[in-house]
Amino acid sequence: MYQPHVDLLARLAADTTASARASAAVDGREPLGVVCPSSRQEVADIVAAAEEAGAAIVPLGNGTHAHLGMPPARYDLALRTTGLARLVEHDPADMTVTVEAGLTLAALQQALRPAGQWLPLDPPLPESVTIGGLLAADLNGGLRLAHGKARDYLIGVRAVIGGGALVRGGGQVVKNVAGYDLPKVLIGSFGTLGVIVEATFKVRPAPPVDVVLAAVCDSLEQALERARTVLDGPFAPWSLDLCDARAAAAVGLPSRPHVVLRLAGEPGEVAAQRDRLPALLPQAEEIAGATSDALRDFAAGGGLCARLSLLPTDLALLPSIAREAERFGLAVAILAHAGNGIARLRLEGEGDALAFLRWLRSLARQRRGHLILERLPLAMKAQIDAWGEPPSPPELLRRVKAALDPKGTFAPGRMGQR
Repeated sequence: MYQPHVDLLARLAADTTASARASAAVDGREPLGVVCPSSRQEVADIVAAAEEAGAAIVPLGNGTHAHLGMPPARYDLALRTTGLARLVEHDPADMTVTVEAGLTLAALQQALRPAGQWLPLDPPLPESVTIGGLLAADLNGGLRLAHGKARDYLIGVRAVIGGGALVRGGGQVVKNVAGYDLPKVLIGSFGTLGVIVEATFKVRPAPPVDVVLAAVCDSLEQALERARTVLDGPFAPWSLDLCDARAAAAVGLPSRPHVVLRLAGEPGEVAAQRDRLPALLPQAEEIAGATSDALRDFAAGGGLCARLSLLPTDLALLPSIAREAERFGLAVAILAHAGNGIARLRLEGEGDALAFLRWLRSLARQRRGHLILERLPLAMKAQIDAWGEPPSPPELLRRVKAALDPKGTFAPGRMGQR
């Protein structure tokens, strides 16, 4: 008897090398086959064939953030978008750019540089994170304070959804899908609704001056206080972060708490802010680009990493959280985006990490915040959900999934029970 699912996967498995399967592993699970299409129509054809065969697809770029989320419940086919890495159109006068999803963010910034423009986003590892991955994982960094998130710049998107349908949503829209705002729906969907193949952004003029300064503090409490003073002062920081002694040491700063401030803009504007800075942030000194990059990439470091989202004023809890981690036999390194209420915690030690994370999630819930476990050992994912409670009602999420991926082809299980 002809079995299309078995036939397709057997052929893909025969055409895929062991190293290709290993490089596409998600939480230790390898696909049977790996494909790297070079056009959006090829993506559509692959999705249609895989869906007809009953195969489960996990979309991947470079896999930079494949550790995020839950393990796939089924994983037959890895669909890499790295063959879609072209700059489709850049209109400097209109300040828009359209790119394929497999282009890296660093390559996009390089292409925009001759026009004096950039996309003001600073996720970890921009040299390897693709535009599709940036959107699918909703990645952002300290620049979120002044410039917002990817959704604030995304004008339109093309994607392949269930049935191999190639659809477009947003700016210059041909049609939306089932009444949904496709760009916003796909951001943060982790490939569970379709494959992003192209995106259009509005871009901004690149700043003539862009400096990062760090000021050492006596304690994490003092760093929190000084960061709040800067936010309330006569400044317009592009980012304002603070780190404890362990995080500082991990990124190449002296092993003491620090406040890290990014100022950018016209030369006179930046100079005026720097002149006022010593009164509020003593001993602030410009840091090297390598250290600034290490701060940006802090969340991409090894070990167990959690992202805690609270009201900015609730970041005052960080010192007590660090002490609580010690009570569980753990050492914690903390980097916080002071103006956004987001803290990233990297845990080390042989203590009871699972019990601590459950305690921390309970604390976040009490404060109407949220805890996402960004990097978690596979064995622990069987005991605690990486996502926690969904931000939207589960029924709404199921309806969106049913509309865009009715056969459950895309990344089943990656969003847990969502």
